[in-house]
Formats: sequence, structure tokens, C-alpha cells
Amino acid sequence: MNVHSVGRASRISVGSGIIFAKDHFIRVAAQDLILDKYSSNGSYRVGYNIVESIVSDLDDSTLQDPAQGAYNYTAPGANRLKLTPTLVKIADGDAASNNFVQLVKITDGRIEALNQKPQYAAVRDYMAERTFDESGNYVVRGLFPRIREHLRVGNNQGVFVSSPPEAFANGLKQTGNNELLVVEVQPGKAYIKGYDNETYIPQYVVIDKGIDTEEINNAQIFASYGNFIDAHEVVGNWDTINQKIVTLRDTQHKSTANGTFSTTAASGASLGTARVRDVVYG
Repeated sequence: MNVHSVGRASRISVGSGIIFAKDHFIRVAAQDLILDKYSSNGSYRVGYNIVESIVSDLDDSTLQDPAQGAYNYTAPGANRLKLTPTLVKIADGDAASNNFVQLVKITDGRIEALNQKPQYAAVRDYMAERTFDESGNYVVRGLFPRIREHLRVGNNQGVFVSSPPEAFANGLKQTGNNELLVVEVQPGKAYIKGYDNETYIPQYVVIDKGIDTEEINNAQIFASYGNFIDAHEVVGNWDTINQKIVTLRDTQHKSTANGTFSTTAASGASLGTARVRDVVYG
């Protein structure tokens, strides 16, 4: 029997350090976590689950009074709050508890978001407010949009196949739909409301195609007629409703200057004809 003994797995390793959570600085040891034993394309949120516990002198003898020779030697000391961070993974779509502090978001085996900067509550909020007041929202790099077909057919550069769904958009698996479009936003960094936001893989926003139709009868449509000419000494009643044909001449008639409105024939030779659709007196 032929059995494959080698495959792909995924693991995440986080070094030791200090995190700020639950209004405390917490020292954490280096930890490893297996995401998938047999796949490298998983989608998870990875972070620390902070477990709160109370430690008394019965659990830790160092909490007893160390004043050797005094009457209160080894007397019980005050209880202590203990915060224990444990590296955990949460499958995409599952809810996280209030004790979860996210470090990284992984989508289809790729890092989508990485939280590696300190966030010191009020200090960070103040700095964000100042940045927003000073500069507003702005893009540092990337985040270029690109319109793509939702349904992938042949080489149309679509995103999702018809079946089965194979990619995420708006946090959900999507099945290709010919009536939708996808706005693909390239990775980049921006400051929104003063807070820095950075993405590492393309983000997809699904929008509707403009395929709706509406039938309207007997509606007036105002058109842009395009070319026009400046005419001097214009006289007479111009029929712009029926748009009767007029001739274009090579000689000025000067009806106003000569006082000849309709008593003489048009001057010069005909160059062509036109229809007067509108007259604007300036």
C-alpha cells in the first residue's frame, strides 16, 4: 500500500515579552501553537487568552510575612490577582471572549492583520485624537482599489468560482455570482480617525452590479446640442420647435444696420443648410 508520509502543517511561534491587557503589563513566556496538523491554508485569529485567578498564601508561601523573629512571622499576606496568558487560536467565524487579545489574523494561510504595536489605552486614544485633528484620514502607502468580476469565468480576472466557495470576502466564504462585482483593495497602511491600520493581503468588498432597468414613457429629455455659432444682427422669429431648415451664406446680410429685415433676398451664395435647435440671446 502506497502511503504518503510527508505533508504540510502550520505552526505559529511567539517569543517572550510583555503585553498590555486588562489594564496591566503582563510578562509572557515564549509559546508555540499548532494551527493545523495536515494543512497550511487555515484561517484563524491567534492571540492570548488571559485567565484571571486569585493566589493566596496557601498557594504561594512567598505571600506570608517574611519578618523572621517578629511576632507576625509567616502571617498570611494579602491575596494577589494573577493573569495567565495562553496562546490560543480561534477559527474564523467563531466568537471570541472578552479575555482574548488578538495578535495576528490569518486567512487561507496568509497573514492578514498583525498587531505588534503597544496600545496603551488613554495615551493611544489621546495621540490618535491629536493626529486626526491635525491631519485627518490619510493613506500612507498602498490600498489601491481595483474592480474585478465576482464570478470567475475563464480568464476574466474574477475572484470566486461558482462552486465550491474558495475565498473570503466580508468575513464569509463566497460563491461566484454574475450579478455582483468585487472591489479589491491592495495591501497598505492608512490612518483612520488617528489610528494606524495596516493590511497585508488584498481585502475584498462586494458590491452590486448596475443591472436594474426602468421603463419611462413620454418623458422629456434635455439634450446637449454640441456645436454652436455666434451670430450678429439676429432678427425675426426663429422656429426652434419644428427646427426648420435655414441656409448658411457666405456674405453678411446686416439686416439691422441696413434696415432690411424681410424686404430683400438673402445676400451671397449658399454654403449649406442647418436646423436651428435653440437660440440664446446674449
